[in-house]
Parts: sequence; structure tokens; C-alpha cells
Amino acid sequence: MKSAIKAVKSPTKLHWFFITVLILGIFFRFYNLDGQVYWHDEALTSSRIAGYTKKEIRSAVFTGEIIRVQDLQKYQNSSPEKNFWDTIKVLATDANEHPPLYYGLLRLWANIFGFSITAIRCFSVIISLLIFPCLYWLCWELFRSELIGWMAIAIASLSPYFVIYAREAREYSLWTVLTLLVSILLLRAIRYTRNDAKPQENLKNWGGYAIALTLGFYTFPLSGIMAIGQGLYLIIIEKFRWTRSVLFYITALIFSLLAFSPWLTVMIINSSKGTSWTAFPLPFSIWLKLWAMHFSHGFIFIADEFGFNTLVNYSTLPLLLLLIFSAFYFLCRHTPRQIWLFILILTLTLPLFLVLPDLILGGQRSTSSRYLVPMYLGIQIAIAYLLATPTHKPRLQKSITLLILTLGLISCLFYVNSETSWNKVVSFHNPKIVQAIAQSKNPLLITVSFGINSGNILALSHALDPNLNLLLINNSGDRFDWEIIPDLPSEFSDLYFLNTSDRFLQTLESEYNLETKLIYHDNHLWLWKST
Repeated sequence: MKSAIKAVKSPTKLHWFFITVLILGIFFRFYNLDGQVYWHDEALTSSRIAGYTKKEIRSAVFTGEIIRVQDLQKYQNSSPEKNFWDTIKVLATDANEHPPLYYGLLRLWANIFGFSITAIRCFSVIISLLIFPCLYWLCWELFRSELIGWMAIAIASLSPYFVIYAREAREYSLWTVLTLLVSILLLRAIRYTRNDAKPQENLKNWGGYAIALTLGFYTFPLSGIMAIGQGLYLIIIEKFRWTRSVLFYITALIFSLLAFSPWLTVMIINSSKGTSWTAFPLPFSIWLKLWAMHFSHGFIFIADEFGFNTLVNYSTLPLLLLLIFSAFYFLCRHTPRQIWLFILILTLTLPLFLVLPDLILGGQRSTSSRYLVPMYLGIQIAIAYLLATPTHKPRLQKSITLLILTLGLISCLFYVNSETSWNKVVSFHNPKIVQAIAQSKNPLLITVSFGINSGNILALSHALDPNLNLLLINNSGDRFDWEIIPDLPSEFSDLYFLNTSDRFLQTLESEYNLETKLIYHDNHLWLWKST
């Protein structure tokens, strides 16, 4: 890192341009943090760091008795009865696919700064700022070029993808930083080993790699796939020979796996079903459309409620695909194999690991862009190299640079001023649910604990009127929701039914002589109202 820092000279006009872009990117990460939907998964983040299991929440609030929205906020905030170790226990029992590093750190942060939406999201934002120096350092390790490092920072600063996940109360900012750090330390360790470094230097560099990889495991399990890709890279550049670098890599990997084994054991024993949705099949046309969104969202996000159906997105996609292809072609033509191969493996390892099961077995493992952090990093580094390397077409390079940054700027302006976005998934339309219920003077909202409802009602508790009455029914056992017929009070002006089955509604209509109409629905939410 010292050599990378020394490479930065006195600021020039170009430096000031990049610094301005960086400042804009930082501004977009902090601006209006509480203005967007606090969605299902973020609400679960709050309940986990607060130390409450799903079972505790369901048994306390899904009782068939009337409570108020403000009563749900207990499970989104700190409590004297819960401590740091309760957070770890919740993760181990409820969500062990999410290792404890991010959530443990967030719990400590929230103990100091509070559990508000702004405070919780601010933790991710601050972590995301470390992406910039790490990205510069990685580009320096690869290219020994200050300009390429600054170009990569500029692209990432205004990338809608990195801005969106920087502002979310999830572990993806930390995972991005650790992905960069692991990559840097691997390249550095290989370089020192090849240069016949002293034993203590090798120990320091490969030890640093092992520690960073361990932290990656404890942040997101897909770090293991990234490590396999790095091992493949090392074997190829060592020409399939047993070298010191290969020995050190295997030793570091074994150390990291042993260090991660306590949580790996927890994952195996408790076997969470939190990612079972990824195996649900999708129509191939939708799958392709989501992959088109992957390539677009790295550079542009100006979309309708379906996330892609706008003229801007359709018109820019071919140009972006051409740019990505050109960047990798240029990279492979003009850099040594150990450079282009590293970036190619960084980009492709996780997508291939997720895409192949989708195509062979069916499912949607690869459709979640939050699982593809290394791919986005690889693409943007390749494009930074294309745009910052002197060629005989400097005007074209400048034009493309300005176009990419302009699209990113417009996208970020659009995103930070919107109340929802494509990454809110099952909670994307929560604002419409809130708006519909707000039309009534004295409503009662009724839902059951099935599926996404228990998490989404926590998310809605951040937006609904705190005094709104709720009737929450627990159907997490063997009984289905239509077998549990609640007593419906008569003092409410309107009854709203969120994500309840048709049979449940039919039973209520028959039992209470009600008539209901569907007033809103999408792929995840159905809101009915009594008439």
C-alpha cells in the first residue's frame, strides 16, 4: 500500500475532476438515508441485531389479538433483556447463512448510535467508503498505474450498483471491501514469493491473505467460491507445478477453513432454509431479463416498477454489452496473462457457479445481483483499464468516460430521491400498501405469519401510522391460515387483509357476511379491503 500511496503526486486538473466525482459519490451514499423503503431483509437485520428470533416475534405478536404498529418496533430496537450474544444466537439458529461478522459489528455500532434507519444504514455507508482506497490499491497491484486507479474509483463512485448496496443495512459493503482486500493480498503475496522474499515477508503476506479470507468467510459464505477461483488462477499461472506459492496458498486456505469451521459447523447442523427461494424456477424470459438488468445496473438505473422496462435501459444495454466485451478484449490483448486472467477469473467465477445450476436444475440463484459483487468489480476494473490506457483514440475514450459518469450521475440522482427501488424486492411496493391503508380513518390490518409476512410486517412498521391497529395470526405450525378464524371487531371503519389466502378470505366472508375487493397486488403482495 505504501508504494501505491507514493504514486499519487500533486493534484492536477484531472485529479480534481476525479476528486469531484468521488465527492459526488460519497454525497449520494449519505443523502436521504431514511427516505427509502426499509425493506423485508433490512427489517430482519434490525430484529437480528436486536437479538430476537423469528419464533420469539411470532409467539409475541402473531397472537390473534389486536396490537398497534408501535408494538412491533420493540423488535427493531435495543432492549435491556437482549445483549450482543443474543444477536449471535439468533444468527446461529435463524439465519446461519449470514455469518456473524457484519451483524456483530453492527450490533456494537447500534449500541452507540442507535437503531434508527439512518444509524443502521450509515454503518454500511461508512464501510463502503473503504472500497475506494482498496480499489485504487488493487489497480496499482495489477497495473502500476495511478490513472487506472483513479478511473476505477470514479466509475465505482457513481455506479448505481455500488451506491445502492452501500446504502442498505446488509453485509454487502463489507463483503465488497473484503473481496478487494483478499484480491490485493493474494497478488502481493504471490509477487513477494516469486521475488524470493525473506521467510518473515512470506509469513506476513500469506498470513494477511489468510486473515482477510477468514474475515470474508465470516462475512459471506460465497467468499469460498471466490477463494476456489483464486486457487485456480494460481495453479494456472504456476503452470500446474507444485511451487512455493501453491504451497503457501493451500496452507492459507486450510488456516482460513479451520478458523471458519465453528460457524461452518453451525451451518451444517442447523441447516437454515433462508436461501431455499433461490431454487424456485423462473420463466427463462424473466431470467434473461434479470441478467440484462445485472449488466445495466452497474452503470445506469432509470427504471419503472419492474426494474427494466424503460426506453433508456433498452437502448443503452447493447452499448453497455459492447463496452464490456471491448474492455475485456482490450485487456486480454494488452496485458500479461497473469493480469487479464486474474480479472477474468474474478469476474466469472461466481456467475458460473450460480448460473450453471440455474440452467441445469432450474432456479434463480444468479438473478440476485447482491451475490455478484466480484463480477461487478471485475467489469469495472476492465473498463477502467480500457478508458485510462493511452490509445490512438483519446477523444473516444474521453467521450465514453463522460457518458458513463453522466449516466451514473443521473441514475444516482434518480435513486436517492425515489422512495423505493428494484433491490427492495418483496417490499418494493410497500409504499403503495401504506398509501392505500392511510385512506381510511380507523382501519384494521390483518395478516398471517406465513412466508414473507412476518418480515414484511416488521418492515411496514417503519412506515405505517404507529397507532394503526393490527390483527396478526400465527400459522407457522401445521395449521393453515384458513383454519384459524379470528374474531373480527366491529368498531373499525375498514378491514384490510394483507397476503392472506383466497380460502381464508372466503371463509371470513361466509362467517361474517363480508364482501372484499382486491385493491392492490403484485408478485409478492396482495391487499384486500372489506366493502
